[in-house]
Amino acid sequence: MRALVYLGPGRMEMQEAPDPDPGPGEVVIASRASAICGSDLHGFREASPRRIPPLVMGHETVGEIAAAGESVDPSLVGRRVVLKPILSCGACEECRAGDINHCATGRLVGRDLPGGFAERFVVPVGAAVPIPDDLPDDVATLTEPLANAVHVASRGVRPGDRVLVIGAGPIGVLMARAALLF
Repeated sequence: MRALVYLGPGRMEMQEAPDPDPGPGEVVIASRASAICGSDLHGFREASPRRIPPLVMGHETVGEIAAAGESVDPSLVGRRVVLKPILSCGACEECRAGDINHCATGRLVGRDLPGGFAERFVVPVGAAVPIPDDLPDDVATLTEPLANAVHVASRGVRPGDRVLVIGAGPIGVLMARAALLF
């Protein structure tokens, strides 16, 4: 299979990689489309202690479950999914408060383990979120940034509140729209 591999600041290369096998509780995702997140761009352009090469980035991905590991419902194979890319423990104080991005043991698909810039990659089954059949792949890649925007807007924005959004990238635009809904 092919994978776009980050080799260091400003360096990526398409490489052949072994096909991944799912472990217990995991699924193999066959990538259909991936958006390029701003964090992927930052990671590509600058050295980061969080992104250790060689690395396959990509977490704004839509794919299809291609294989199911032990203890995973085999009927999930063939389902289109997007990612819940933050893999948190679910038990620490931060996770229990809903702040999974602050989990001390949390990992991120495309940073701490291979992501969607490969033809196939492995995630825990709980990170694969089924999507409607009629949702186009290119639109589905926006699910993760939209989830960020809705999460922020739903944490206290009320009708009539003024909201400052700095930046008109995808998350900024989605945040501005989401703020109008709460």
